[in-house]
Formats: sequence, C-alpha cells, structure tokens
Amino acid sequence: MGRRAGRGSRVSADAPELWLFDLAPPATAAADPLGRLLADLGLAAEVAPEVQARVNGRIADALARGAPRLAAEFPARLDGALRWLALHARAEPTRLRGVLLDITARRQSAERSEAVQRELTHRVKNIMAVVSGLISLAARSTPEAQVFAAAMRKRIVALAGIYRHVEPESDATDGNGTSPLGAFLAEIAAPYADAVRLDLGAGSAAIPVGRRAATALALLVHELATNATKHGALASARGTVLLSARLDGARLELCWAEQDGPALGGPPGLPGFGMTMSDRIAATMLGSQVVRQWHEAGLVASLSVRLDLLAA
Repeated sequence: MGRRAGRGSRVSADAPELWLFDLAPPATAAADPLGRLLADLGLAAEVAPEVQARVNGRIADALARGAPRLAAEFPARLDGALRWLALHARAEPTRLRGVLLDITARRQSAERSEAVQRELTHRVKNIMAVVSGLISLAARSTPEAQVFAAAMRKRIVALAGIYRHVEPESDATDGNGTSPLGAFLAEIAAPYADAVRLDLGAGSAAIPVGRRAATALALLVHELATNATKHGALASARGTVLLSARLDGARLELCWAEQDGPALGGPPGLPGFGMTMSDRIAATMLGSQVVRQWHEAGLVASLSVRLDLLAA
C-alpha cells in the first residue's frame, strides 16, 4: 500500500511532491504494476500506453532479478496537467519499496537549459557562416587570395562541425549513441590539421565515445586549441601539437603536447575562466583531472579517463 509523505518531510515549500510506497502481492504480480501503484497512491494519473508498457517492463525485470536499484522517469497527466514523475525503488522477488517524485520543475529547467544551448550553438554557427561568406566576398576581387580563402573556409567549416558534439541529443554519434575515438579526435583536430597531429595507440581508435564524454572532450580540446592559438604552439608558424591516446588497462590516457611555440615561463599567475571551466568539466563529466605541465617548449596537458565513463 502506498502512502504520501507528509508536508513535514519536504525540505521547503518548493520541494517536489514525494510519495513513499511499499508494493506487495497481488499488486506486484498484476499485469499493470505501475497502474496499481498509482492507484494505491490515490493518483488519478493518465500514462500513455507505450510509456506504461516501458515502465511496467522495467518493474517486471527488476522484480524478477531482485534488483537493488530501479530508476525510471516518465510523463503522466495529473489533474489535467502534464507532469514528469521519477520512480526510485528497491525490488525483491515479490515486493517493491521506494519513492515516487514529481520532477517536473527539474525537467523544465533542463529543457530551458537545452533551449539556450541550442540557441547559442545556432548563433555560433551563423557567425561562422557569416565569416566564411565575408572571406569569399573579399577574395572575389583578389584572384591570388583564392587558395588562401578556400583553405580558411575549409577550416571554418571544420570548426563549426565541432559544435555538433556540444548540442543536446547530438547526431554526431552512431545508432548506439557512441562514435569511435579515432574518428572523433580526427574531427576535433580537423580545423588545425596541418599543426595538430594524431597519435593513436594500439586498439584506441575503435574505443567508443558516448555523447556525454564527446561533449566534455570537444569542449576540453577546443579550450586547449583556443589557448594554443592565442598564447601557445598554434600562435607560432613552427608550432605543432601532438594529440595522443593510449590504452592503459581499463583507462584511456589522452595527452595534448605542444612544441616549438613561444617560450613559456611557467603557469599563469591566476587560472582564467577557461582553465577553471576545463577542470570542472573534467571532474563532473569524466570523473578525471586535467594535469598540466608548463615546459619551456610548450604546454603538456594530460587526462586519464575510465573506459566506462568514456562510453557514457
């Protein structure tokens, strides 16, 4: 039998609705355990048949396995309004205990963030398209600049392509939601192809990179390349970068090594926004840390990532 948590269990007045439940036979053996759960909680919820079938399948599988953790999010209509609910439970062979949360506010916040991110990505791509067009216009009356203009447009197109990896629900991955590391790094390095060389160790090229990890790596490499263009190896006509990847057991070792750029006197006095952001991205999205070494010949930045997190 389910029971709704009292107001005293809320953290604040704005906390989401929360219901505790303990579902036992015959409800757990029913063809529609989700429906029985919602009814026991006194919720007149309308759930789309395909959604109900998906969640019921998850519940049935968890009960059959005695899963220590079951998590499922699904939309439902409550009192005529579309809400998002999250089911978190522990399953035993005939029993399901847990909590049902109204996470509508969280989902709406995430959707707003995604909308802003899509708009920013769209605007950046538009800016790059305008810049590419201006280069073409400027080269029309200067035949000797045509080759240079074509090379610049190619780099701009490649740079714009990187933003596919930072879009919500990026289409830059395959049907399994991953892309091979070799192809991914080649795309990220494409705008700097004549200065950034890839060195992929045995077996590393085929390692799957998931959407979350692709977003993180694209942002990290882009930040490194931006700084190298402003202050490092890519700011020099002779400067180069070696971007390498090596397998080490259940981890991937990535290294960005700059050479022949302006001589470095050491790390910057205070970390800038880009460095702070990179460190945060590495920690929260990859469970890792960017290790930087400031050699006179150039910056060496390394990252060690677990393969399971890389595929996420």
